[in-house]
Amino acid sequence: MLDYIDKEAMAFVVDFLRGLCMTKRDGEAVYNALSALAEAVVFPAASLTIPSSGWKTGTDGAFAVYIDVSAAGVTAADSVTVTLSSQSIEAARACGLCPMVETLSGVLRFRAMSAPKTSMTGQYRILRGPASKEA
Repeated sequence: MLDYIDKEAMAFVVDFLRGLCMTKRDGEAVYNALSALAEAVVFPAASLTIPSSGWKTGTDGAFAVYIDVSAAGVTAADSVTVTLSSQSIEAARACGLCPMVETLSGVLRFRAMSAPKTSMTGQYRILRGPASKEA
């Protein structure tokens, strides 16, 4: 399971640490170190293949067909970015691939105007989600 930095929890920890520090300078040093750590978090990219078969017909306006693609660690509360490979851009254009991706438990839902004629490849990156409460 992927872990995330929970901003609320981080603020609590920062406030707690500030209360423990002997001087304002000590508190600022701890805060700056934690801020640098938070900025350094990199969400790893995962490979992605959007198949040309298995698309289903829905009722979502212009983007009436959809497919759910397995995506490890994704929850419905997450946001993701998807980057298609340059070889997949023409297939995405031809099928009218929707630029938005839905996140569900364990899957990314892609929508299009029609099913693609060829598979598309790329990568996804989880941007945020719930903090892991597991020890």
